[in-house]
Amino acid sequence: MNLMELKKDLSDKKLQKLYIFTGEEIAILRIYLSKLSKLFPGQTFEVENLSGITSRLKSNSLIHTEKSMYIIRDDKAVLTAEKIWKSLKSGTFQNGNVVVLVYTTIDKRGKFYKEFADSIVHFEHLSEDVLLKYVAKECDIDKKKASYLINICANDYNMILLETDKVKNLSKNLNITHNEAFDMCLSNNAFYIPPEGEIFDLLNSILSGNVRETYAQLKMFERRGDSPIAVLSLLHNNLKAVLQVQCTQGYQNVGQITGLNGFQIKNAQRFCNLYTDQELIRMIKINRFCEKCIKQTGMIDIDMILDFMFVKIF
Repeated sequence: MNLMELKKDLSDKKLQKLYIFTGEEIAILRIYLSKLSKLFPGQTFEVENLSGITSRLKSNSLIHTEKSMYIIRDDKAVLTAEKIWKSLKSGTFQNGNVVVLVYTTIDKRGKFYKEFADSIVHFEHLSEDVLLKYVAKECDIDKKKASYLINICANDYNMILLETDKVKNLSKNLNITHNEAFDMCLSNNAFYIPPEGEIFDLLNSILSGNVRETYAQLKMFERRGDSPIAVLSLLHNNLKAVLQVQCTQGYQNVGQITGLNGFQIKNAQRFCNLYTDQELIRMIKINRFCEKCIKQTGMIDIDMILDFMFVKIF
């Protein structure tokens, strides 16, 4: 099931008996959990596991009782409980109730994923164009400022909401515009930017073409247990920015041509002319392929994806 099919269920006010939500974009995931809960006519409960409510689901009281929606997070037992899969998938297990399973990640190579693919909704980070619309609803700042927030938050809407809250609260307390509040936050380093020396050192070594340093940073990255998905997302944005700035060298209105803000342009300029345009395009394509392997096909294990990418890039 994709997001459009989920939206159709909500629009038609016709809910399935089973939904399985997963993905890194937890803020959007929460929004859709709330929409399901509001649309469902009965009560919604968050419970620890499916086994704890099995007797409740099977109950057939002579007295009519209202059906419920149950939200269950990271119940690993369900992933291997093959005996109940068929009835869970058909809806007979739920006995008229609705079950929403929420998982941080699901192994695309596993039996569970293949069995329930039609019920799984992936919540991935949104594109910058879509996020600009979301930010506009939350905070009245100009497009370049919104783009800056999206960039430093690596397209994570949950993080973006935390930063826009800072802007809105400062604006309200000082009775100033959101744009003025944003500038104050920026000048006083109020926005959270992941510290140098962590993921960004790995990115910088890749963008600099320093093979030895890249592999040294990769070892540190693995020891910290950082997310390869975050690296792929940030690397794509930075490679694209370097290519845009590199292709517009000599022009005075780089920001207008590329749509990048001053922060993005200044950062990209550090890595211009270290790779040719063709090499940057090739790296972007490799990066996209790696993202697809993790998020869609499961062709390459997530723990091996950066090693694979570096072999292809260098």
